[in-house]
Amino acid sequence: MSDASGTLAPGASKRPRPVISCLECRRKKLKCDRLDPCQQCIKIGRPGRCTYQSGQEPVPNTAYLRGHPSKRQRLNTPAAEDGNGDTAALEDYHSPVPHSTGKGVVEDLQERVARLERALLAHAPEPDGELTARESVAPVARTEEHEQQIQIPAVSANLSSQFPDACAFMAKLAHDPDLATLRVDVKTVHHAVEMNNHTIWHEQVTTVPTGQRPLELPPLHVCERLTTLYFDNMEHCFRILHAPAFREQLKILFTDGAGEQACSFGFIPLLFGVLSIGASVGTHGECEIGASTSILHPSRVLGVMRNFLSSVRLRQRYLLPVLQVRMLVLVCQWSYLGRADDLFILSGEILRDALIMKLNQDPSTLDGISVFEGEVRRRMWMTVVEIDLMLCILCKIPCTVPPYTSRPPQNINDDEIYDGIAALPASRPTEEWTDGLCQHVLSQSFPLRLAACKQMDGTGHIKLTELLVYTRDVEKVLSDLPSPLRFSYMGDQASKTPPRLMARMELDFSIRRPLMHLYTCFAASPNAYDIQQECTDGFLQSCLMITTFQDLFDPRYSEIDVPRPEGYWDFFHNLYRHELGQAILGLCLEIKRLGNIRTDASTVDTPASASASQAPGTSTAVAPIDGGISATAPTAAPLRVQPGYTKSSLVHSVQDTLEPMKLRLAHPGANFKDIVYFTVVLTSLLPEHAPEQTKETTIRRALQDLVQDCHAQLQRDNVQLLLADSSPDALGGAASSGQEALPPPTGYSYDPVWTGFPVIELFEPLDVYDPPASNDR
Repeated sequence: MSDASGTLAPGASKRPRPVISCLECRRKKLKCDRLDPCQQCIKIGRPGRCTYQSGQEPVPNTAYLRGHPSKRQRLNTPAAEDGNGDTAALEDYHSPVPHSTGKGVVEDLQERVARLERALLAHAPEPDGELTARESVAPVARTEEHEQQIQIPAVSANLSSQFPDACAFMAKLAHDPDLATLRVDVKTVHHAVEMNNHTIWHEQVTTVPTGQRPLELPPLHVCERLTTLYFDNMEHCFRILHAPAFREQLKILFTDGAGEQACSFGFIPLLFGVLSIGASVGTHGECEIGASTSILHPSRVLGVMRNFLSSVRLRQRYLLPVLQVRMLVLVCQWSYLGRADDLFILSGEILRDALIMKLNQDPSTLDGISVFEGEVRRRMWMTVVEIDLMLCILCKIPCTVPPYTSRPPQNINDDEIYDGIAALPASRPTEEWTDGLCQHVLSQSFPLRLAACKQMDGTGHIKLTELLVYTRDVEKVLSDLPSPLRFSYMGDQASKTPPRLMARMELDFSIRRPLMHLYTCFAASPNAYDIQQECTDGFLQSCLMITTFQDLFDPRYSEIDVPRPEGYWDFFHNLYRHELGQAILGLCLEIKRLGNIRTDASTVDTPASASASQAPGTSTAVAPIDGGISATAPTAAPLRVQPGYTKSSLVHSVQDTLEPMKLRLAHPGANFKDIVYFTVVLTSLLPEHAPEQTKETTIRRALQDLVQDCHAQLQRDNVQLLLADSSPDALGGAASSGQEALPPPTGYSYDPVWTGFPVIELFEPLDVYDPPASNDR
């Protein structure tokens, strides 16, 4: 056929029409403007779904992209910004994600996580125990007798000593008269955020004992939806209840003529906890109904459960339902942002009760325990010790879990066991998803994670090489997870649902938390400069993985298929605030280290120039690891290998992580103190914009800009801002002269995220200082 003729030759078929519209417009038969994203996809609020057929190259919608940042591409800042030309090791992750068709948030996360793992595994040690040197920088003097050690106990290790400029500014902000105006502005924003949280979580209500009035619960269909949300999102790693038995009791409660008197002992307070936590997920319309139900307000729910516990008779205290209520109280307080030290105290009480009940012993060795109750006890024991280990790590307190003989729970579904069952069904293969898969896998690695953390509880010193054994073993647990627990798993449609995503993320946090604890101990040690690249890369990998999780639920990018994805956003930030904070500080620590390397490299000959001046025949091969340090044979001094990421790319990563925290100031659990401290730490690591500008001036300007941005965000969210008290006493300034009576001594709230950093009184929560009368609501 001739193109010029415009006619078809006999027998020739018509050429197929090219697909030039986006796939979403083509599916809906809408007119597409062929931009990326197109106007049709923007109108329906799903610009992330605007994808084109493979091979098509749509024109970027520059007008939209200027006002709406694209999905963050962490660590893809050009190396030229830092003068570092070697980015090959992480280039696979740094490069932008190729445009793909038909991918949702789960597929996008799976690809990003896989690329991150591939990039950072390039830094892992070779099987023969050697590290592959990329570009060595700044040799560190070291004697042959030197053996790298870490001072223990290291459970109290913190990173404050690594950021002296930030700590110095925080100390001045607390009392320096020159910063009084800035203190007023900071306190005004902080107070508005705290008052908004106080209104959401701590409504003052009179709690009437449950038995003295009829239950004022939402309709049955709402309770069933909230129950499903609880079990789908919470009962994976931390298992407290048996879902079929709980749902059966819920039906009995709503049966005519039955009511709460027909329910089993302890069910009513358990129901209040389950419904309240389900409502706090906030992803469906039923969550709004539950949250607006007065009896399900957090303060009332906690009151109902505590009233039940206080009314329990002495002989009932050590029954399973009572322990389940105690555990739900802890989970509720965790969800409602209870103080870490209060959670730790409650966890200790639960652990002691569990020991009295002999949950640490396998039920098969005890008399009078049925098969069904025995499996429930195994689940509860693993939940108790997992929570205790988590809180010990977060509070930087020695772990209190004693030795135990209870076996891991079975990998089975809840509907496979019931009260009266004669024998437990066989545990299913770990390649098959079940209700108990996450806890089953976690329980198998718990002894290792517990032993790793207890290594840091002793006294004296511990060798780096000894601790590295544990970090490598825990890393191996992560790398050997069964396929259904991997983010790359594409087995069935159910594996892509938000609850499964939450389950995988919760499991990852449970394993990565002790790993981050060990890496932080490395980083906080005085010999941090001498830590081998394996530790640095492992720490950075975990930090990046945690900050990447935040993107899953950011409503600006998220395509999670639920009516209100912001609910998962709040849920993530409220449950994992401490871990996210540790990850940000870890990235800041690497930013500082890269800055030091660049400074040292300007005064120390690089290996390239040094090798040029060596005598002929001198070898520069990498020597085997000795105590975690790689060295070249000629100098016998350890060499710092040049990383494949840049300082500026990590700065952008931290800034990208802080931006959503500013956007959710009016959301439940927002924490302005974290944003201020992180801003001070990050800014203290950046170079001054002008030679005449001091570090303090740079930080002050950054805080002023932060206050303005947050003030504007609160106004957009209709949060009331009242000028804070500017008196010296209220702002932590110098006390006025005269013979005034001294105020009673007061302490400060314990915040493990900022252990070791200066305490600024204006950031104390509302239950520590009295709010101004004009702000009472």
